Amino acid sequence: MSKMIYITDNKEADINYIKDSNTITVFKGLNLIEVHHPANATQSAVFLKLLNHFDIFILSRSRRALIEAQEIFQYTRLVYEPRRKITDIDKLARRIFSIRCFTICLPAECATQEMIRKFHVKGIKVIIRAQNQTDVYKAALAGADGVLGKDLKRVEIESDLTTLPFLVSHRGYQVDQVENSIKAGLKAHQHNADVLELDVHLTEDKKIVVNHDPTLGRTYDKDYVIKINKLAELKQARQKLNETILDDRIATLTEFDKELPEDLTFLVETKVEGNHAIKRLSRIVNSMKRNVMVMSFYPIALIRMDSYIKNNINGLLLASEEENMELLPIIKVVNKYKLIIHPQYSKFDYKWEQEIKRRMIGYSPWGIKEEDLEDALFEHHDMINSNFVHLLAHLPKKIVTKREIIYSLGDKKQLQVSNEKGKKLKFKTRILFDNPLELTIENGVITGAGKTGTTYLYVTHGATIFKKKIHYASDLIKVTVVDSEENNNGPN
Repeated sequence: MSKMIYITDNKEADINYIKDSNTITVFKGLNLIEVHHPANATQSAVFLKLLNHFDIFILSRSRRALIEAQEIFQYTRLVYEPRRKITDIDKLARRIFSIRCFTICLPAECATQEMIRKFHVKGIKVIIRAQNQTDVYKAALAGADGVLGKDLKRVEIESDLTTLPFLVSHRGYQVDQVENSIKAGLKAHQHNADVLELDVHLTEDKKIVVNHDPTLGRTYDKDYVIKINKLAELKQARQKLNETILDDRIATLTEFDKELPEDLTFLVETKVEGNHAIKRLSRIVNSMKRNVMVMSFYPIALIRMDSYIKNNINGLLLASEEENMELLPIIKVVNKYKLIIHPQYSKFDYKWEQEIKRRMIGYSPWGIKEEDLEDALFEHHDMINSNFVHLLAHLPKKIVTKREIIYSLGDKKQLQVSNEKGKKLKFKTRILFDNPLELTIENGVITGAGKTGTTYLYVTHGATIFKKKIHYASDLIKVTVVDSEENNNGPN
């Protein structure tokens, strides 16, 4: 099961929950502090800056407080807790990204797989505020990154995951299509990819085109150099697949956006880092209605992306483990520029990876080979970036069931479980808290209970990858048991 981070005030804590930001314990270990008034936020930020203590979370229900803290000390990790009910996730994402925040704290009633997945696809990390252990289960089953509350205890979920990591088709579907082509993107979407990774360059006449190499020779019949040729000249070259010359030409990023379904997220690697090039790229990205993330190996590109692409999360690409790579400078850069880490798969120390994940920083490895796909699925990454994600197209994204059920004593109640497309799935039930109502479930049917009241359960489903089986868990299910004669107008 994906490791949820516990933010609490006991020995169970991964991150210490500190209500009093004036205490010296703020500087001992990894901590989260709550600061809801702008004046207090200013005071805390000044103190943190004085001691250069940036490896800390500052949570507030006041966006103004977070802005004040960020303006004084840009390297702290901000967490926003909305005061109002969420009605527009896109609008909320823009509001928090604009202040370099990529973490949100939500009440337990928002802890559903559907809700959290909508935030995750944008690169936003989700913490659930829990009032009791039922809320902790709810957060864990929903796939929350963290859970926050007083004296929380860890829970165990009998599954490997809640929802499938986002599948990133690296340069598109390449089995029978040319990489970085519109057709490869369409085929990737048909094979259940959530995200299309593509590479962009700037032409001589300042157009953003999609290609991996700086020249066309490897995948086209003419070897033009992108940066010294105009788009019209590049369009003269035709794509080649093995020895076959096709009619397809190089496409601009705008053409990709026009031709591909809007529910396909774009993960754009910019191969250029110049100020003018990033500005051109930002105009296109900022005009798109789809979800877009931009990433780069170049530090200067990340700085410029932060200036021009404010309403999206961006990404830092890492090619291999550097001999002297330190954790804290990476955290500092991530906090300031709101970044996801995209490391080369299997090239980084496991302890380094775990410290990144402990801080709820997006972790999306690339370069995953076919033989590593199974292992990668069990490693709890946010995204799986590979040329071979089409081999995972048969796996459910999540399992779906009703989250509230009313059962009348003496009746029989069939539980319905499906994948996200409505296909019925086999499942097992797991009743929590030692089955206090003595609920009886046989072959997915509730057949009896020893008493009335409320109990909680979840269901699991096993799916075969290649050789291994991976187990999913559903959202938390609330079961209310009533006498058969009671008139019930609630959900059933």
